[in-house]
Amino acid sequence: ITHVKSAKTPAYHAKRFLQSPDRASVLARYADGDNYQSRKVILRHICHVCTWVAILPDEVVTDATSAGGNAMAPVRLLTHLLKFRGSGPLTPRLKASLDLVRQRIDDKLDQIEGATEEAHKVWKELQKVLPDEFHKQKE
Repeated sequence: ITHVKSAKTPAYHAKRFLQSPDRASVLARYADGDNYQSRKVILRHICHVCTWVAILPDEVVTDATSAGGNAMAPVRLLTHLLKFRGSGPLTPRLKASLDLVRQRIDDKLDQIEGATEEAHKVWKELQKVLPDEFHKQKE
């Protein structure tokens, strides 16, 4: 019997980031444009960051200090990466990841009360850089 490696779930990637002893280094590595010699690599990293942003608590994804030092918060990192993804078709995995992020954005923007202006701005900036197909109205 051969073992078939299943695709790792969004929860797996979120848990790995959350349990990382040095989140700042992980964020810095993902933010480093020199790591993206191929579109395939950047799309894979966008999927990972999407799962962090979609699943993890607000204090982890919007606050750079929770990741340590001068790191970029995951929401801002995702905004940055989406600007560099280039054109071309989205993989099914990326579409699913981006849909999770769109749902989170919708939830966050619906919760205007109690949100700081800065927090609202971060989510709006991310919403603006989502591919066009993710700007559809909620059903």
